[in-house]
Formats: sequence, C-alpha cells, structure tokens
Amino acid sequence: MGVLPELSKAVQEMDWILPTDIQSEAVPLILGGGDVLMAAETGSGKTGAFCLPVLQIVYETLKILQSNKHNKANILSKHSSDQIKLNVYDRT
Repeated sequence: MGVLPELSKAVQEMDWILPTDIQSEAVPLILGGGDVLMAAETGSGKTGAFCLPVLQIVYETLKILQSNKHNKANILSKHSSDQIKLNVYDRT
C-alpha cells in the first residue's frame, strides 16, 4: 500500500493481515496527494484507509522538523518548508 515500515509493522501487530478493498484503493491515492471520496459499508475499513495516510504524513512531517531542529542554523530550508506545508485544498 505504500505505507512506512513502522506503520506496516504496527498494523500487523494489531492483526491487520491484509488491507480491505477500500484501503487498497484509497491509501496509495491519498499518499500520492490525490483527492479521495469514499463510500462503503460499515466495517469495510474506511477509518483505516483515512488514518494510515494521515499518520504517515504527520510522522514524515515531524521527522523533517526534527532533522531541521538539529541543523546548526536551526532554520528550515526552502525545500523542507515546501514539504511540510499542508493546504486543505491541495496537498502535494
């Protein structure tokens, strides 16, 4: 699905062996920056399909901020600041 190994390990520990159909379709699209509208039955995995990419985005953002925190100048570079900008209308 394209999630980080840490997330993959965490869901395996929760006995999520295989992704549901909606998760298989939605997670890569969300991680790729696409807009996704999901409709499915209760228990089909919609929450996981939404939360896994959100957790990954937050984790990656925190790693970027943390690595920049240890930078000598303690200043975010333009490249890093572009990576951590989140826009509700267009996530890249």
